[in-house]
Amino acid sequence: MSVNLKSNATIDQNLQRMIENEKKHWRLVLERLFAIVLMLAERLPFRGHREQLYQPNNGNFLAQVELIAKFDPVMLEHLKRIKNKECFDTYLGKDVQNEIIGLISRRILKTIVSSVQSSKYFSVIMDCTPDVSHKEQLSILLRCVKINQEEVQIEEFFCGFFHITDSTGSGLVETFLNLLAEYNLDLMNCRGQSYDNGANMRGQYKGVQALIKEKNPRALNVPCANHTFNLMVCDAVKSVSIAINFFGTVQRIFTFFAASTVPWDILQSVSKMTVKSLSDTRWESRINSIKVVKDNLVQIIEALYKVADSSSIGVAVSEANGLANEISSYQFILSLTIWHDLLFEINKVKSFRRDESFEAIIKKLGTEPVFPQVRLSRKRRFFEYEGTDTPLNKKSKYKVDFFNAIIDVALVSLNERFKMLDSYNKILGFLTRTEKMRSLDANELLNDCKNLEISLRNPSTEESDVNHEELYSEINTFLRMEASVESKDALEILKYITASSLIEIFPNLFIALRILLTSPISVASAERSFSK
Repeated sequence: MSVNLKSNATIDQNLQRMIENEKKHWRLVLERLFAIVLMLAERLPFRGHREQLYQPNNGNFLAQVELIAKFDPVMLEHLKRIKNKECFDTYLGKDVQNEIIGLISRRILKTIVSSVQSSKYFSVIMDCTPDVSHKEQLSILLRCVKINQEEVQIEEFFCGFFHITDSTGSGLVETFLNLLAEYNLDLMNCRGQSYDNGANMRGQYKGVQALIKEKNPRALNVPCANHTFNLMVCDAVKSVSIAINFFGTVQRIFTFFAASTVPWDILQSVSKMTVKSLSDTRWESRINSIKVVKDNLVQIIEALYKVADSSSIGVAVSEANGLANEISSYQFILSLTIWHDLLFEINKVKSFRRDESFEAIIKKLGTEPVFPQVRLSRKRRFFEYEGTDTPLNKKSKYKVDFFNAIIDVALVSLNERFKMLDSYNKILGFLTRTEKMRSLDANELLNDCKNLEISLRNPSTEESDVNHEELYSEINTFLRMEASVESKDALEILKYITASSLIEIFPNLFIALRILLTSPISVASAERSFSK
């Protein structure tokens, strides 16, 4: 026994070898199951109607296991044991699948938290919507500037969906703060927040952005520019009854042809184009629906008359004729051209000059303007009132009631809804490009640096992320160094400082650029998390 123990040749050696082989087998099986879960979690659902191997409709997970077993001896041996009932713990059930997903999720979140903590500064992006079971789901993303050695990368990390019962500003903030506490992240390191334009998000007093700024004034709010533009167009449409009727008519065109196969086939026989439904949420995307109608108006009218001639149903005949007459009118064609140009140039809506644009659009049509005759309302006059106002003609009235109203409301909405974004731009906008920095004189640049220091100051400790005098000096030094180099944006400047190991020379500029790039400009990532 003593000799065998010294030479490690006892009977336990064989048992230990069997145990190690068995452990190795199960480890290899789990590695393959983890790989399957990782692949399916990104692309496909897991389970099917059945949960047995080699059965039809048993789901993608078991189908992948069966596929791997055809080429892999480890998985083949595992399935052989299951088939021969040599093992009862198969690790293929739904509970094990969920456990593996949970393990992977916790590891991913741990990596995300580590990246955010190492970046120090972060921003939050949130959006919420009800799911198919009518439960409100909150999507939370964290954005940071990740610097790994000499590589600079802006990251937006999805942290998960959170079921919420209180969708008010205070309820959403409580969910967010609980998340930060769970991840051991400090709210005082938050430098930006971005949401859609809902009242519970952007509210001035009880919105999420206001409540977070109460706790951390340095968490600057950056309203989503895409939502702001969208709501601007929505405001313009809802303010004018002619615009509401116009979009209703465009939607009726799609509804009429898509209602059954006969009108759709007639439309396809006239022209190989497809009319599109209006988007209920993204107003600027309605350009796609309007463009089809504008480019194929003659073919659509011809198809409507063909439907009226070939249909034996009185309702269809009446609707087709009425719709054809409506979209043949000069007023509809003019509205179609106006909205096409307005939505096409939505990012330059301020460039619309009322008088020139209206006359240019009428001239573009190339026909004599024909406006509907409307009854002029009589204004009540007080005794001995001498009015000098004269009634407008049909063209002027249409211009005032429709075109001018749309442009005025759009401009007012543009200025009002972009106030918050403009205030943010006044704080950090001078850092966006070297051209912007060079365009400022010494006093303007110094004032911008001072304003940034004040905005990034902690009210409780009076400490700021940057020192305005040092930042001013560093910017001037950097501009002198890069005088002969082409213009750089904020990300390119940060990459240059990092790659050239100049962080110790430009510490304040380095921090300011990270804070600027940490700030989100859109909540698209949060919205995409729902659809994805």
